[in-house]
Amino acid sequence: MVVSASGSGSDSVGASFVCDRYVAAAQPGVHVHEHNVQLPVFGLAVVLIGGGLIEHFFSRMPIPHTVLLLIFGCILGLWVRSDPDFSLQPGMKAGEHSWGSNVLQCNVTTTIANDLNNHGFHFGNSLRMLGDMDPHLLLHVILPPLLFESAFAVDWHIFAKLVKYALILAVPGLIFCTTLSGVLYVAFYGWPWEAALLLGGILSATDPVAVVALLREMGVKKSLATLIEAESLLNDGTAVVVYSILLKAVKAGGIGAWLDAESTVGAWHILWVTVRMSILGPMFGASFGFLCVRWLESNANVDRNARVEVICTFAMPFLVFYLAETAMGSTGQMSGVLAVVAYGLVFASPYGRVRIDPEIAHFLHGENGFWGVVGHLVNTLIFVISGITIILNVKLTGVAYEDHRRSFGADLGYGIATYVLTTVLRGCVMFGLMPYFRRGPYGYDWRDALVITWGGLRGAVGLALAVSVFKDASIDEGGLFATAADGSHFRQVVLVHCSIEVLLTLLINAPSSGVILKRIGLTKLSGDRVSQLQMSQRLLRKLAHSSLAHMGQHPVMSDMRWEAVQRFANFDAMCADILGQHYVFDPANTWMPPEDESARGEHRWSCWGEQDNACRNIRRSQTDSVLCASRASKVMGATDGSPQCVLHTNSGVGSEGSGGAVACSDKGELASGQARRTKGSGTGVGGT
Repeated sequence: MVVSASGSGSDSVGASFVCDRYVAAAQPGVHVHEHNVQLPVFGLAVVLIGGGLIEHFFSRMPIPHTVLLLIFGCILGLWVRSDPDFSLQPGMKAGEHSWGSNVLQCNVTTTIANDLNNHGFHFGNSLRMLGDMDPHLLLHVILPPLLFESAFAVDWHIFAKLVKYALILAVPGLIFCTTLSGVLYVAFYGWPWEAALLLGGILSATDPVAVVALLREMGVKKSLATLIEAESLLNDGTAVVVYSILLKAVKAGGIGAWLDAESTVGAWHILWVTVRMSILGPMFGASFGFLCVRWLESNANVDRNARVEVICTFAMPFLVFYLAETAMGSTGQMSGVLAVVAYGLVFASPYGRVRIDPEIAHFLHGENGFWGVVGHLVNTLIFVISGITIILNVKLTGVAYEDHRRSFGADLGYGIATYVLTTVLRGCVMFGLMPYFRRGPYGYDWRDALVITWGGLRGAVGLALAVSVFKDASIDEGGLFATAADGSHFRQVVLVHCSIEVLLTLLINAPSSGVILKRIGLTKLSGDRVSQLQMSQRLLRKLAHSSLAHMGQHPVMSDMRWEAVQRFANFDAMCADILGQHYVFDPANTWMPPEDESARGEHRWSCWGEQDNACRNIRRSQTDSVLCASRASKVMGATDGSPQCVLHTNSGVGSEGSGGAVACSDKGELASGQARRTKGSGTGVGGT
């Protein structure tokens, strides 16, 4: 392939290059790279580092972190749009594409991305390649760690008691919301039922991470948080099953066309696909889970290798997801989502939990543990990529907007209306099931129904599915829509409405959940909890005073500012905060070291003169502790009339490092430049 570039005007420069994979603008002084496949690594590093900077500098903002990530992705998308897009398309002829002052003279047969831009470092193309990631690859990268992290963190004891209630919410409840959401989209846009139900199913997938964290932070009963978490975990699987079936129907041109192409048994094929994905998928994942647990058990019988346990939990979810989705072909495809969920639940169960080394389990669990960090990185990736995709691909005008129902403003309005209506539909499910759920092991009332309704946030899973649909251009060619423009508009609405749903639930539902919890009284502790808390408070106070008394015997800490210590480590204040009571620190009620000499060990203060009480007051005042003789004048004050104090020791004549005594002259200066040390128990009035 021969490429030549000629400048416009009299200063034209011509050059010829021969290459087989890459074509770039012939510009003097520019190095032409043969490959650009490594560019996504640069974009990935920028995305993750940017997410870390947002976490560091904006953690105190009231806006949820994931919303800031989506905004960050939109900003990166604007950068990419401002970057010159220098992609060569198949069939491009000489002079059809210009870059700066150069006009390409080329004829290419494959699309070749630009590797040159006026911003340097190939920044624009690295982000463009991330935004153009294949939808199937995106799901295989994003979903396994998100699902396993949620399943692995489940409290199995509570989950086992609530699983049937979570299944009711996740299967019939999600199908109800999906169906009525589909009715809304048929009314809004006049879409075929398959397309409307596909978007309804995507919008029904919940991700209440922020609300669950808030419930635990505010001390709300753990069973409610576990029910919300279990419902999210299971309805993600149901949503993906609905997504998989309906997406095939949309791409095939309708449910009838898909059934005719797939099987001769007609509607029975839908039943077989449902069973295969919703039953065989979890069985497949659970089988892998039991095999891996046995592997960990054999690893424990010899010298335990921590790397084996980390690899087993990290790599296996990706393998399980891949095998379930693709290994059996299209006729044997199972649900990778439900397979990974079942795999994670095996590790969360007592059977799997006890076979993980306790130290490794501590490393793996928790918000700041290994899987907490992995989940955070994956959330960062999907939200930023979604922001980039929205800016790069969403069109505000064009052929798709030929009537009033398909303007971008109408799409935004319908998206906001959908947020309100889906919240109402979710509330109908939660309140409608209240009579049955009330008989559960942990009870269920209108307050629980309200919290579950309001806590149905949308997040990474739904956003990943929406991005996957948006990137699947074969939807335009399937025949379900009258024109390719209609199919393109459908894909855009899926992405825009899912993004609106995610943003509004994170900006409205998540921040207001704390206020709702307080207003309806769910944060109010029961009498038993208050009694337990007060008992713990008394025990902690007793232990704290014992520790302070022990610390007070140390020569270095014998003259600490006890008031300041208790001001910053006050169990009474912590207890009052949990109880929702007002607390004011009272220095007069702070604990002080005991007055008797026996309680102070071998080190004790002696004060003499006419100002014994003044000496004690100085020691109890807010001065820094006496650490050594050279600082005595600063600590005790350099004013006339200061009392004379000396620290006696029973260990004989003091020496360096022996915890000697400090003496203050009547002028507040060091006597003879040294602390006077006395031998024996000494005389005088013992101070504390």
